[in-house]
Amino acid sequence: MPGHYEKQEKHEKHEKHEKNEKHEKGRGGDLAGAITGGLILILLGLLLYYSTVGTTVITYGNFWQYFLIGVGVILIISGIIRYAERGTPYIGTFIGGAVLILIGFAFMTTNNFVVWPLILVVLGLAAIASAFTTRRRAPAP
Repeated sequence: MPGHYEKQEKHEKHEKHEKNEKHEKGRGGDLAGAITGGLILILLGLLLYYSTVGTTVITYGNFWQYFLIGVGVILIISGIIRYAERGTPYIGTFIGGAVLILIGFAFMTTNNFVVWPLILVVLGLAAIASAFTTRRRAPAP
C-alpha cells in the first residue's frame, strides 16, 4: 500500500517539524511575560510598603492610582521587550498600557468618578468587538 506509507511519512515529518518548533521556542518560556509578572509584584510590594510607612505621598487611599500608572508603564515595557524579541509590534500592550496610565493620572487630577466606569465598559466592548472583527479578516488555515 504505497498510499499508506506516504501518509505515515508525511505524519512523521509533521511531528518532527512540531518538535523543532517547540525546541526553537525554548524551555524558558516567554521572557517578557516573566519580566512583566516580576515587575508587577515588585511594584505592588513597593507601593504597599510606601503606603504603610506613611512618609511619602502614597497612601492606602491613593496607592491604586499609582498602581495603575505603574502597570501601564510595565505593559509598555513588556511590549518593547516582545518587539525586540520577535520583531513584531504588540500594539495591544501599548494601547493597554497607555489606557492604564491615562486612567491613573485622571483619577489623580479629578474627583469625577462617575464617568470612568462607563469609559471602561466602552473600552471593554471595543476590545471584544475588535477581537471578532480581527478573526473574520484573518484567513483560515
